[in-house]
Amino acid sequence: MNSENPGNDPSFSETPPGQRPKFTRREIFGIGGAVLGAATLGKFLVERFGSSEEEGGMELIDTSSPEYFIDFPDGNFETTDKAERTKTIAPGVRIFDDIGLKFYIVQQGDTIDYIRLKLLAIRGFEYLENQTAKIKSFNIPERSLRTNMYIPIPMENKDREISDEVFAEHALRALRHLSEHPKYGKFIQQLRAGQTDIDIVAAMIAFAKQESGGAPIGQFEMHRYEPGHSAFSFSLFHVLMVGPGLRARRGLKRTEGQLYHPQNGAELCLAFMIEKLGEMSRYSNFDLSEMTNKMTSQLVNELTQLLDFNEDTASFYNGRRWRNNNPHYLENILKYKEDALRMLQKQK
Repeated sequence: MNSENPGNDPSFSETPPGQRPKFTRREIFGIGGAVLGAATLGKFLVERFGSSEEEGGMELIDTSSPEYFIDFPDGNFETTDKAERTKTIAPGVRIFDDIGLKFYIVQQGDTIDYIRLKLLAIRGFEYLENQTAKIKSFNIPERSLRTNMYIPIPMENKDREISDEVFAEHALRALRHLSEHPKYGKFIQQLRAGQTDIDIVAAMIAFAKQESGGAPIGQFEMHRYEPGHSAFSFSLFHVLMVGPGLRARRGLKRTEGQLYHPQNGAELCLAFMIEKLGEMSRYSNFDLSEMTNKMTSQLVNELTQLLDFNEDTASFYNGRRWRNNNPHYLENILKYKEDALRMLQKQK
């Protein structure tokens, strides 16, 4: 795949910095999408996004950079590339520079406060002084720190937050791009054949808002350490990097930092759901790419039900104890989807 042209679409053109991506007619309709839904959503995105910017719509920094769409085999940098990206920028401060994300490499004796203090002495990290809440800062328990551990350096709040309207644009691009993926494409094509793009994008907005604790999308850090799994979750959707989540990242050939791009995050969420459904199904011994049409249809039917949001969705995404940990999950996410549908259907 051409790393500067997601999906090898000849109609794709790089968006100049500071401008929103534009959709061609072909991009709007996509592969296998329901025509009415795609046309309505496309019309909304093309005609309405200009006004959302005037009203203060927010977008992550550098989302137009082609680096976010470079494929990395198994989602990892080569050893030499990783070495070049690892630098000591001050005494006791070693940094790994991923795409769109910097990792701090924990030193012996470090605490969260000491790490913050060291970074505050370096130009460019001044914002960390005011971002002290765990969910908007170093989202890892201090007791979990280990020497030589790579921990994400928090983004500045304003660089992380994104409006529903702008996220909808990225989610539509994710659907179009993932429809052409060699592993996940057939599942997304069938999903889009059975649902309008409006319904799918509304579900993605609802997922993202739920993971952000409401509006704005991205108000919480896009990494979170899960001590029970000894692993981080990444992206706006906080997909855990073990099992199906890790397979999804590797299947998409994306690094952890690339997942911070909202389009890649949306692709990761869908790929994760496909991977996990495959793992849970009676066809779990089959490679996703080798599934028959019947197997694929069954998995897509289950995916469709999850995107309708019910108790199975809550258990799937949060575990069986979701009622104890987040009793309002289902109520909130249904409201977010309803709000998103209302926004996206304005132009019908």
